Amino acid sequence: MTSERKPRILAPAAPVKDPVSRPSTRKCSGTAPCDSCVKHDLDCNIDEATDSRRKIHLKRKIDSLEGDRYLFVQVLEILRNGGVTRVHSLLQLIRSNPSLEELQLFVEDKLKDISALDSTIDEVRLSDDFVVKIPRRVLNIKRLADQPVFRVPAIPWTRITDDDHFVSHLVSLYFTWRYPCFPCLDQEIFIRDMKKAKLNTQFCSPFLVNAILADACAYSDFAEAYEVPSDPSTRGLHFYNEAKRCFEQEDGHSTLATVQGLAVLSTCATAFAYQKPPLIEKPSRPCPPSAYHNDGPLWHPYPHDGDSLQGHYMCYFNGLSELTAIVDDWCTLLFDGLTSPTPDEVQDMENKVRGRLAVWEKTLKPCLRIETGHYRFHLTLNCSMYYHDICITITELAKTAEHGTEDQHLGPEELSLSAARQIAGLVEIHRSTWGIDLFPASHIHWIAVSMFTLLGKLDVPANQEAFVNLCVAAKVASRRWPLARGTLRTVQVTAKKLGVRLPPETDPLFIDFERKIWGPRGRNGLSSLYPNFAVLTGTLRNEAVEMDKFLEKEDDLEALDLAEDDEMVL
Repeated sequence: MTSERKPRILAPAAPVKDPVSRPSTRKCSGTAPCDSCVKHDLDCNIDEATDSRRKIHLKRKIDSLEGDRYLFVQVLEILRNGGVTRVHSLLQLIRSNPSLEELQLFVEDKLKDISALDSTIDEVRLSDDFVVKIPRRVLNIKRLADQPVFRVPAIPWTRITDDDHFVSHLVSLYFTWRYPCFPCLDQEIFIRDMKKAKLNTQFCSPFLVNAILADACAYSDFAEAYEVPSDPSTRGLHFYNEAKRCFEQEDGHSTLATVQGLAVLSTCATAFAYQKPPLIEKPSRPCPPSAYHNDGPLWHPYPHDGDSLQGHYMCYFNGLSELTAIVDDWCTLLFDGLTSPTPDEVQDMENKVRGRLAVWEKTLKPCLRIETGHYRFHLTLNCSMYYHDICITITELAKTAEHGTEDQHLGPEELSLSAARQIAGLVEIHRSTWGIDLFPASHIHWIAVSMFTLLGKLDVPANQEAFVNLCVAAKVASRRWPLARGTLRTVQVTAKKLGVRLPPETDPLFIDFERKIWGPRGRNGLSSLYPNFAVLTGTLRNEAVEMDKFLEKEDDLEALDLAEDDEMVL
C-alpha cells in the first residue's frame, strides 16, 4: 500500500556569501568585507543585489521606490508650473534616454530656478513703468488639446503676457460667447489688423485688445485669467487695469478703436442699470438692413467641438435693437424722473408695448426662431430670453406702478410665470447643447429675473423644476461673475425672509455655495438696483432693493444672530 509523500519543507535561504568563501563551509557575515574573509586574509566581494535576507532586501527596495516616487513628483511639478521652455527641455532630456541620476540632477536644478522666480515675482509690485508678465503656470491635458479659433500675437498689444496661445485663447472665447451678443466691431477686420502686430494699424489698438482680453477672462479657466490665482474675484483685473492705462496714454486722441474699446470696457465696468432712465437716446436713423442669407463670419462653439454655423450677427443685432427701442419707450414713461405716471397711463403703455412685442415676434427672422433647429445657437437663445425677460419686467413693474389700485388679475401673473419657465427651458437647451459651464454674461440677467419671479410660486411642480434648473446655472455663473454670485445670495436671503421653502434639490447647491463661493468678500463688486420683484411687490416693499445694501444688511444681521447665540452658550 502506497501513501502520498508529504512535500518537503525547504529550509530558509542562507545568507549570500562572497564568491571566495562560498565553496567553503565558512559563514559570511553579510558585511563588506565579511569577518570570515578578514580572518582568513581573503578578498571579499559581496553582491548586494542578490542579498535575499528579508529586512535588508525590503529596506533597499523601499528606499529605491521612494527615490523614484520623489523624482516622479518633481517631474510633475515642472510639468505643472514650469514655463514652456523648461517643459520642452525636460521632454527632450527624457527622450534622450538619460539615467535616473542625470534626470534627478536636471529636475532639481530647474525646480530651484522656478522657486527663485516665484520669490522674485512676489516681491515686485506693478507700476506704470514696469509690468511683470504673468507666468505660464498651467500645462494640463485640456490646455495641450486646446485649439483656438483665431491665432493672434500677444506682442505688441499687451504688456501683461507674451503668451500667444493664451491671448489667442481669450480672443477666441470673446468672439464665441461675448461678441455675438454685443457686436460693436468688425470681427474680420479686427483679427486682420491684430495679426499684423503693428501699432499703427487703423482698426486695432492696445486699448481695444486689453479691453477684449479683460472681458474674455470671465469665460476662461486658465490660471493666467486671474490677476491673483487664488482669488476668483480678480478675473481679468490685470487686463482691465492695463486697458485703463492704455486709454489714459491716448490723451484724448480718439480713434474708431478707442470708441470700440470704450464700448467693450463698459460691459466689464458697469452693472445692470435698473429703475433708471435710458442713458443713450434712440438713434435717429434705422438699423442697417441685414440679408437672411449672408456671407458673414461663422460661429464656432469654442472650446467645444462641433460644427460651425452661420453667424447671422446683423440679424441678431437688428432684432435686439428693435426690442431695445420698445423697452426705451417703457422706461422713459416710468423712470424719466419728472412725473409719476397714473395707473391708466401705465396700463395704456403696457397694452401698447405688448402689441409691439407681438409684432416683433411674428416678424422675427427665421435664423432667430427657436423652432428652426438648423440655426439654433446661443444668439437664438439669447434673443428669446431677452424677449421673455421684457414680458416679465413689463408685467411686474406695471403691478408695482399700480400697487395702489385693487385691479390685480391672475392673467398677468401667469404670463410672468410662463415667461420665466420659458427662460428656464432655453437655459436647459443651452446645457444639453454646449454644457452649462459657459454661456454669455447677459444670460445672468434673464436667469435672475426668472428666479425672483418663480420664488413665490414654488408650490407648483413646473415652477419648482424650472427654479432648480435656473439655480444650477446661477451657481455655475457665480464662479465667473460677481453679479451671479450676488443674485444667488439674494435669492437665498429673500426666500428666508419671505418664509419660502426652497426645493430640497437646491439644499446641497446652496450649502456648497456658502462654503466655497460666498464669503466675507462675497459682496465685492456689487452695487446696483436689481429686479428682485419679490421685494418690490411683496411684503418687503420697504426693504432696500440695492443688491449690495440688501445683502450687507442681511449678512450683518446674520453675524449679529450668531454672536448672540455664542453669548447664550457662554
